Amino acid sequence: MKKHAALALAGALVSTGLSAQWSGEGELGYSNANGNSNTSALAANLELTNSIGAWDHQVRFTAVGASQDDTVTAERYSLDGQSSRDINEKLFGFGGARYQSDRFSGFDYQASVRAGLGYHLIDTEVQQLTFDAGVGYRQIELQNNLGEETGATLILEADYSRQLTESTDFEAAYLTEIGDANTFSEAGVGIRVSISDNLGLRVAYLVKQNSDVPAGANETDTLTTVGINYEF
Repeated sequence: MKKHAALALAGALVSTGLSAQWSGEGELGYSNANGNSNTSALAANLELTNSIGAWDHQVRFTAVGASQDDTVTAERYSLDGQSSRDINEKLFGFGGARYQSDRFSGFDYQASVRAGLGYHLIDTEVQQLTFDAGVGYRQIELQNNLGEETGATLILEADYSRQLTESTDFEAAYLTEIGDANTFSEAGVGIRVSISDNLGLRVAYLVKQNSDVPAGANETDTLTTVGINYEF
């Protein structure tokens, strides 16, 4: 598997849905990062979704960057693409890919592909709760030419969202990729308050952890963001 698998999948998802309407949201805000990098930074996020019949497509891109005294102190990029198809009202199958590069994590990049089944445990106008489980394959490139690690993974994921008031929404997500060489986990929560029909203020907190990291790198990174969110 090449490290550009997620990029190729994301492009395929976009080209597949060119004839249909894409919707999504973009966000730009200030962040405070602690862990492998301790600095203030700017964060950007773009998420696109598309539904065609029984198929749902999603592409998400995030970036965090900062510099201090003309020296880069934080640089993180991630791209995630996934397509899913309904089997019945509750059950669906999915396939996806993820690529992540973090200059201060000790890894040059982590790239993975995945496939499995998901289940909508709660699906109402007020709240949604979805669980995913599947298997995948991951490639990890270590920094400083220290080699690479590849292998199969077990994927577990949960997503929850709830409308608290007419103008306030809460969301939470958890993802873990369990492998022999490393277990990657990501958990986040966020609150969005609408300012207008499309514009909102979003506060979020994200925790990322790798169970086995190169010497000199921290296992856990946290990211707190406060930003302007725009839905389209």
